[in-house]
Amino acid sequence: MPNKSGKKWNGNFDRKMMEPSAQTNPNKYSLAKAMAVDKVSDYSSLLSSDSFRYLIEQLPTSSEALSRVRKILHHVTGNKLSVCESEDQLPLPFPVCEEVRITSPIDLRRVRRAVQTVTDRLHFSEERAYDLIAAVSEGAMNAIVHASAGSATICVHPDGDEIQVWIRDNGNGIAVTHLHRATLECGFTTSDSLGCGFFIILNTIDS
Repeated sequence: MPNKSGKKWNGNFDRKMMEPSAQTNPNKYSLAKAMAVDKVSDYSSLLSSDSFRYLIEQLPTSSEALSRVRKILHHVTGNKLSVCESEDQLPLPFPVCEEVRITSPIDLRRVRRAVQTVTDRLHFSEERAYDLIAAVSEGAMNAIVHASAGSATICVHPDGDEIQVWIRDNGNGIAVTHLHRATLECGFTTSDSLGCGFFIILNTIDS
């Protein structure tokens, strides 16, 4: 989540992972060459590219598919988005935390207020605080729309220069076949929502 320094987006690609071999693909699509995106607003171009669609379409519906999609999303989002297959892959939470339960839209106000309190205490700029509140609000809204209950846990680094927010819910998750569109494409949704939550989050967080 946003910190006061503001990390720069990095668009590095793993060529070996992104580029199918000439033997399996005569056209030898190169996602690294075709989509050298350097900002989040280029995600729409990435999704519409022939090379990206080809890469996704070749993935089998298996654990291998999840592993490949996880690597792709991690790279094309500049290491912002990490899809974890188990809790062991999650980062450790910062030690000082406050939890807010999420059961209805009215709880969104409590979540925003809790985040605002922390950003004020750490003297975040107005812009950085707004970005964090927007990202957390979208994550909390996802918990309401796609699950019956959830929580937002706001944690602070011991040095007081970084905020980490955990959004947890009991929803069913996102199908592997929809994962790339659900996270990168503003407007894609499988439910009655605007479908821009992850897009907004990726535009406003640092990591």
